[in-house]
Amino acid sequence: MTLQNANEYVAQNAARANEQFRPLYHASAPVGWINDPNGFIHYQGQYHLYCQHHPYDTVWGPMHWGHWTSNDLLRWQWHGDVLAPDAPFDALGCFSGTALEQKGKLYLMYTGVSRAADGKSVQQQCIAESDGGFALRKWPENPVIRSRDLPEGASSVDFRDPKLFAVPGGYRAVMASRGEKGGQLLAYDSPDLLHWTFAGKPVEGVGEMLECPDCFALDGHEVYIACAMGLPMDGLRFPGSQTAVWLAEGRMEALDLGLDFYAPQTALAPDGRRILIAWMHSWDHEAPTHRLGHLWANTMTLPRELSWENGKLLSRPAREVRSLRRDARAFAGEFHAACPNACELEVEFAPQQDGRLEIRLLDGFLIEYDAASEILRVDRSACAYSMGPGGAKEKQPWAAANVPLRDGKLILDVFVDACSVEVFANDGEAVLSSAAYPGEARVASVQSANGACRGTLWALAFA
Repeated sequence: MTLQNANEYVAQNAARANEQFRPLYHASAPVGWINDPNGFIHYQGQYHLYCQHHPYDTVWGPMHWGHWTSNDLLRWQWHGDVLAPDAPFDALGCFSGTALEQKGKLYLMYTGVSRAADGKSVQQQCIAESDGGFALRKWPENPVIRSRDLPEGASSVDFRDPKLFAVPGGYRAVMASRGEKGGQLLAYDSPDLLHWTFAGKPVEGVGEMLECPDCFALDGHEVYIACAMGLPMDGLRFPGSQTAVWLAEGRMEALDLGLDFYAPQTALAPDGRRILIAWMHSWDHEAPTHRLGHLWANTMTLPRELSWENGKLLSRPAREVRSLRRDARAFAGEFHAACPNACELEVEFAPQQDGRLEIRLLDGFLIEYDAASEILRVDRSACAYSMGPGGAKEKQPWAAANVPLRDGKLILDVFVDACSVEVFANDGEAVLSSAAYPGEARVASVQSANGACRGTLWALAFA
């Protein structure tokens, strides 16, 4: 598989892709399957976002790296694939990784998957470099961190997704692994990006396996992010057996409690904000665009700004999205209107003790809040296209979060974009992100009982 073949295939088929569910302000590939965001970085005046991409089908397959750029985190321009599994050390796939700028050059560290002499797959860490981010050159010395560099008890089959960053005197890479105690993160240090030494396990014993780590300092706190596999399911804390979590100050919490959120990765904005983006899909779900033959599958989330407040990691929609607001419709009490394909709905609800709020979007995506239990719930079971395998009914088409009132109020900021609904509650206290594939009916309705309700609906559009 070569880059030329991949990009020619996408170019030849892009005009045939069905745009029915194509998002306006979320990143998606013109053709093919995407999953994890990779190499997210602000570099040479713009954001670069890479991704896991299978150009030839709308299900997971041999992983390439696709590439977008954006000036505003909203308009994402696709530039094609920049890595293909075309070398002996990554012949089975170029798996996830991250990017680092040093002296004007971009370095990307990724996991190369290959076949060992015994026939088993092996995961090792590789480097590619670029002078502009658009054309990458794999180092001939790859892999730079080999399976033989693993500590005792760590799996060479599950050893992936390096987070690369600079430290005083050199570089550090933190990657996910499976060990004797379950999921762990392994740290390696290097003076030159080529020679690496094992430096410890900053996280250990989380679930059965960890994936897609990130680590950064935020407001004076050291924060780790990872996707934990095999966690005991708890719908109000860990919504699935594979959950993106943050770890800091001895705590572990889910980053997002919706139905579709995985493999988050962060970048620093020029103004110092820590921006997070994730894959808005789940391994347990099937994209309807696959069975409908639309030639593309999945999107990324709306970028979020991270902050550390009151001992907790909060995420709010990136402020850039406010620039898309058009045609404001303010309301008080019950509200019914056509739901634009891309829109934002802000709702303030001041309930009595037994107050209830019900919001319906698209063709029946439900958001409801019960003041007595303080439970915020989303449910896509009424949407026209199921995300169960083969279109079968989903086993659990709903998700929930515990959201206490703040000063007697619940404030929701909800973003819709063709095939997704993202709910931000109480200024980032809880977030629930979900894919949703509606039929032709597009309605926005707000109803409440035993409480005062008001809000604004905006259409979202580029100028």
